[in-house]
Amino acid sequence: MKKISIITINKNNAVGLEKTIQSVISQTYSNIEYIIVDGASTDGSRDVIKKYADSITDYISETDNGLYNAMNKGLKMASGDYVFFLNSGDIAYSNNIIQTVANNLDNNDVVFGNTSYIKNAKIIKNTATPVVEYYKRYQHDIPPQPALFVKRELFSKVNNFDESYRIIADVVFVSRLFSDKNLVYKHIDEIISIFDTTGISSQHANQEKIYRERKRFIETEFPQYLQEFEKVFQKNFLSKLKKRIYGRFFIL
Repeated sequence: MKKISIITINKNNAVGLEKTIQSVISQTYSNIEYIIVDGASTDGSRDVIKKYADSITDYISETDNGLYNAMNKGLKMASGDYVFFLNSGDIAYSNNIIQTVANNLDNNDVVFGNTSYIKNAKIIKNTATPVVEYYKRYQHDIPPQPALFVKRELFSKVNNFDESYRIIADVVFVSRLFSDKNLVYKHIDEIISIFDTTGISSQHANQEKIYRERKRFIETEFPQYLQEFEKVFQKNFLSKLKKRIYGRFFIL
């Protein structure tokens, strides 16, 4: 039975944290290592952690240098065969979803599924693109971090989460991961998590920063994709920016 390390990053989101914790400790799969990295919260988050301490494998609460610095701290604490990040506010889709993923791990380097979010009290499914060939072409629709289970040793091979990127280090990590044509992966058509849309990558104010960071990444590591990246940006980002101007909700 493979050990799965689930890591939750939190800062001043006590309500969301408790929901996340409850969704993890309710899992039917038994070989879970649950780690929480809290950024020295002052809103009662540490009290929530203590409330569930008996069900948490390990946790720290200390200042950090941002989200991805905290995620890298969590990686150092993890000892599982696979690692899954379910950050504060995100919740596992069902009580048996980790068991479902575990049934599909086999010897895959990566297993990923789909995410969802809540809109107008309804769960909206985001289906991940099942075939990822980042080594062949630029792909904007890479597997989402809150649905990704990765062999632990693969993180260090791609420099963990590159903290030089303040907002898209998860995108950088996944892109680097899937740029290896020898990566063995599997997509399962299951919703893994319900994604909290209040995170930094979903905030309207950060969209220009996201564009700049993604462009820097492409220019630095995949300059052959730059033209395609700009086309995708023009199609997706600017059209959604227009929707924002008219007061409509969107997720980039």
